[in-house]
Amino acid sequence: MEESGIQVGEVELVGSQAWPIGAGGHSELMLGCFGQAESHEIQFDPEEMADVRWFTREQVKPLLEQSVAGNQGVGSADLVVPPPYAIAHHLIQHLSLTHI
Repeated sequence: MEESGIQVGEVELVGSQAWPIGAGGHSELMLGCFGQAESHEIQFDPEEMADVRWFTREQVKPLLEQSVAGNQGVGSADLVVPPPYAIAHHLIQHLSLTHI
């Protein structure tokens, strides 16, 4: 089960990113994975995560374009796609361009 309460089946490692200043000032390695959702009901601990939502490709594409243009947060103060140097950006970009 993933932190959002979503049941996850098969998981595929896509890439990694060095994180030079992690917890306690130590260097860490972030892993980027795709997981196949086996459930869609979200149940999360608000002490651990501030928000969890599902998005369509149509909702994500304009935000992705804004992040590449350096206009993060334009049009939506609470929803931002990470900049291109982040592995999360590349995961979101890949999913927005593919049909799974």
